[in-house]
Order: sequence, then structure tokens, then C-alpha cells
Amino acid sequence: VDADNGAFKWGEGNRSIQGEIHAPAAVGDNRVYVVSTNGRIYAYEATSGTYQWDTLLGGLLDQAPVIVKDGVVVVGRGAGAFALNAANGLKKWTTPGIARIISDNGGMLYCLNDQGGLSVLDAASGRITRSAPLTGAVDFAGAANDSTLYVATDDGWVLRVQDAGGH
Repeated sequence: VDADNGAFKWGEGNRSIQGEIHAPAAVGDNRVYVVSTNGRIYAYEATSGTYQWDTLLGGLLDQAPVIVKDGVVVVGRGAGAFALNAANGLKKWTTPGIARIISDNGGMLYCLNDQGGLSVLDAASGRITRSAPLTGAVDFAGAANDSTLYVATDDGWVLRVQDAGGH
């Protein structure tokens, strides 16, 4: 929407998304990424709104995509994490057992795994580099610096997770 006159800059035409949208869009590298409950992620050119691609993934897509170097990572509920090439939407890797990305920290993705623990993924390869148990469900998390993650759990704990690997 144009801030001066309220007119749509783009939003009509071939930008139809099937299914419902339950997560914020992500914007990066001049693309807008939108996930839908139909299991697809859609990419549009940010300035013009031109459709770029869409890719069918597994699981329910109800979390915001995460922009990473040369791509985007999406979690499908019950299906794991998927990394896609930004230019064409082709899958780069899939990592099962990931339930939610809670923080992106310099190429490392801090994630909740299906067992409620913490897993650290290398964003380039999808390889789980480390895992640790957590007490309680995680409500909020945020990286404070390059190697520390703070996590608030639903059982009243605030945890400081220090990455011994320096990531």
C-alpha cells in the first residue's frame, strides 16, 4: 500500500494463494515469502509483486519463514525443516524432527525439536550440530549475542543457553 495515497502498489492479479495464511510473511533479498496451510510456500518479487515460484512441502505451514544466506527455511508441523533456494524454490535440504525455529544466529538456527528439546542446525547444510534437553515448553527466545540464547519456558524458567562451540 502506498503510504501517501493508500492505493495498492500490488496485490491483485496472479498472486493468488491457496489455503489459509496463519504466519507473517518474510521479506529478504527482494522477495516476499508467504506460507499457507495448503503446504506451499510462495515467493514474490518484493517491488512489483511478480510471482516467482511456489513449492509444495510436507506438514502444516503455520510459522513464518526464516531468511538465510541464499535461501529461506520453513518448518512444516510434523514434517521438519526445509531449506529452499531463494531463486527457484528447489529444496536444498530437509531435516526431520524440527518443530519450530526460535532464533537465527549467524548461520545457525536454534530450534525446538519434536521432543521439546533444543537443536542447533547449520543453516547451510541442515545438519544438527548440537542438541540439548529443555524443561517445559518454550514460550519466548531471542539471541542476545553471537553465542548466547535466552529462553523462557512455560514452567517459569528463564534459561541462558551458552553455545560452547562459539556459534
